[in-house]
Parts: sequence; C-alpha cells; structure tokens
Amino acid sequence: MTPVLFIIFTISASLLLNTILARLALQYNWCDHPGKAKIHPKPVPFTGGIGILLTWSCTLLILTTFQPKIPIMRLIIPAAAALLIGTFDDFYWKQRTVPGLKLLLQIALALSISLLLNTAWQPSPSHSLGITTFSLAYILLAINAFNLADGLDGLAGGQALISFLGLSTVYALLNKNEFLLPLLLLVATITGFLILNLQHPSRLFLGDGGSHLLGATFATFTLNLMSLRVSEKEISSPAPLPHWCAIDIWTAIALLLFIGAPLVDLIWVTIRRIYLHKPLFSSDRNHLYDILATTGLGPRCTVFIFWFGHALLVFTGVTMLLLEVG
Repeated sequence: MTPVLFIIFTISASLLLNTILARLALQYNWCDHPGKAKIHPKPVPFTGGIGILLTWSCTLLILTTFQPKIPIMRLIIPAAAALLIGTFDDFYWKQRTVPGLKLLLQIALALSISLLLNTAWQPSPSHSLGITTFSLAYILLAINAFNLADGLDGLAGGQALISFLGLSTVYALLNKNEFLLPLLLLVATITGFLILNLQHPSRLFLGDGGSHLLGATFATFTLNLMSLRVSEKEISSPAPLPHWCAIDIWTAIALLLFIGAPLVDLIWVTIRRIYLHKPLFSSDRNHLYDILATTGLGPRCTVFIFWFGHALLVFTGVTMLLLEVG
C-alpha cells in the first residue's frame, strides 16, 4: 500500500470508528450534556479521544511491520495515560469538582514523560536538570492549553492538526521517518475525527480525554526535537539545525510558539481569573474565542480566524528552528 493510500485508509478508519463510538456513546449516555458554560443544545458524545487513540494505535502497529524503527511504545503509552486522565474527568470528576486531583495526575504524567525522554536522550549532567524542568512545564502547558481550547466545534482539533503539521515539516526536513510517519498517521486520524466534529450540529466532541491526549502527544513529539543531533548533510534546508539538548531562550520561544493560540488563550484566562479572584479551574465563556464569537462573527468564522492565527504562530516557530544554526 502506497503512503497516500495508507493515509486515506487511516482517515476512513478514523471516520468509521469514531462514528461507531459516537453511536455507542449516545446509547450508553457517554455524552457532554448542556450546562451553564456550554453552548450545545443537546447531549453530544465525548468519545473522540478514544476513537483517535484506537485508530492511531492500530495503524501504527500496521506501520511498524514495515518501519520497525518507530518507537511505538514511547508514543502510545503517554497518549494512553493522558487519555485515561481526561476520560476520568469526562465520566466522573466534572460532576464532583476535584481539579486538584486531576492536576496532580497531570504533573505525574508530565514528570514520567520528561524522565522517560530524558533517559532516552542521555544528555550531559549539566543539561539534565534544565531539560527535565523545561519538559515538565512544557507538557503541562500543552495539555492544559489544548484542553481549554476545546470550547468551539473544530477549534482544539483543528489547532492540534496545524501544530502536528508544523512538527511534520521539521521532521521531514530532518529526514526522521521514525517520527514523521507516526505524525502523518496522527494527522490523518484527527482529520477523520474533524469530519464529524465540524458538522452542524457537531456529532462528536474530543472530550477532556481527547484534548489531554492531543496535548500530551504533541508535547512528546515536540520535545523529541531537543534530542536530535543534526549535521548539515542530514537536512535538505540550507540552514542546519543545532543540537537542541541545551535549552536556550531562542529554542524555548520557538517550541512555545508551536502551542500557539491555545497558549495565548491559556495565559489570558489565567490572568483574568487571578485578577477577578475566580478559581483557576472554573468553567466560563470568557475565553478569547468566546469574546470574538460574540462580536457577530459566530462560532464557525471564529474557529477559522483562530486556525489562521495559530498557523502563523506555528509557522513562526518552525522558521525559528530552521534558522537556528549550531
């Protein structure tokens, strides 16, 4: 099967599996119900994250028969753990308000991922603490930024898709197929989900499980960039990439730009809630995308504007990495 056909197969598999899961969710009430901080008028299945993980895992297993160098366990385990944390929130915690427990589990997940990557990279002792600290903070930011971005149909999924495409560009220039191919399969899987998520009314939500999965998986792929020792002959771009194990300000800013618009919204919401003395983990409709949607643009146009702005930020991050010369 050619790569193009395999990607089409993955999109179709994602669409089919997510459709089946959505119907099961309606039958067993695995749904996000209307509420004070919700804009959907009736229950919508929140099984999008489960469908994404199942589709991506199965297609990755098929891919590894042809590309055995793919570090499948290093990619799937963090994604599954993040999905589990978010899915428990969907099913149980949201009704009982225990954000502290979820944050502790997020920290445990982020620490596990950062230590796992740190072990795989084997950086020098002088860089080890800095890498672990930056990785921990970056994973937490990515998870919560994409989680908070999941407030309009297609917003979080579309922004994640753009971020993964930006990462794919860098990995393609590095000729690192062991990460590029899984990224392309994930892009195809998210595309299948978005076909259902962008319908009006939406037939499927990511859920907290899906947004946690996308955030953690995105952080895992992004932080792997820091492990690459790149020489001029390994990249087709005229600007060689440096060894990113030593975190400098330029690299840190570039990697943060990959989170892009969701990170901007996270900063806005955090500052606003602190200023108004509101709980940091409360739900409201005062995100930047909510404010823009109420100006008369409407949800769909707002989503497209945020996609465009996010794409500009991601493109800037990609350019910064490609211009850095070690």
